[in-house]
Amino acid sequence: MKDFITLYKETINLFEEGTFENENWRDNLTSNLLMLKQVWPELEVDDLSEDLNDWAWRVKQIKKWSELDARTIEEELYNHGSMFFLGVKDNLTEEEEEAILKNFWELTSKAKNPKSFPIFTLTTGKLKNVNKITKVKKLKPESELVIDKLNKIKKHHWDLMFEYSKEWEIDDRFTEILKNLVRPKSTIKAKDSEYFVDILKYLIEKNYIFKIEEADKTMLNQKLTFNSIISAVENA
Repeated sequence: MKDFITLYKETINLFEEGTFENENWRDNLTSNLLMLKQVWPELEVDDLSEDLNDWAWRVKQIKKWSELDARTIEEELYNHGSMFFLGVKDNLTEEEEEAILKNFWELTSKAKNPKSFPIFTLTTGKLKNVNKITKVKKLKPESELVIDKLNKIKKHHWDLMFEYSKEWEIDDRFTEILKNLVRPKSTIKAKDSEYFVDILKYLIEKNYIFKIEEADKTMLNQKLTFNSIISAVENA
C-alpha cells in the first residue's frame, strides 16, 4: 500500500503542475498512470480516499486515467493534460468539446509557461449552459456550513486576499469572486461555492495560505485572514 500511496501522490503532484506541453512531464505522468493500474488496491473508492487522505472525486478521476491505454493517455495529456477535463467530457457534445479545446489552445498559446488549469474555467462555463449537466463533483455534506463560515469572514480580509490573488495569478475566476466578496452584503454564490472551496484548499495545500501563530502589527491582517480561512475550510 505504501508504494501505491507514494505513486498516487506523485501522480497528483504532476497533474497539479499541469505543464502539458512539456514532453518529460507527459512521459512521467503516463508512466505513473500505467504503473498505478498494476498496483491499484481492490478497495471501494470511499475507503481508499480515507487511506489516501484525498477527495473521493479525485481518486475516481485518477483511477479512470489509469484504466486508459498508453496511447489514449498520451493523446489526452498532449491535448490538455487536465485530470478534470477527462472526467467531464461525457457531459459535453463533440462540438462542445472541440470548442473548449480550441479556446484552450488559443489561450495557452499566448502564455510563456502554458498550464492545463485554464481548461477548468472554460469547461465549467460551458457546462452551466448545458441542460443535461450533472454534478461533476459533489461537495461533502458539511459544505453549507463551510460556506456559512466563509461568508462571515470580514470584508477587509477578502480585500487582502483579492490583492494576493492578483500576485499569485491562480485563476481569473477566483480573483473575480474575491473582488465581489469585498462589496458590502455580498456572499459566495451557490454556483461558485464548490469551486471556491476547492481553490482555497489547493492554496492551503500549496502553502500560499498558511497558519500564522505569531505576528507583529504589520502582519496582523494577514494572520487573521489566513487563519480564518483555514479554520473555515479545514473540515471540508
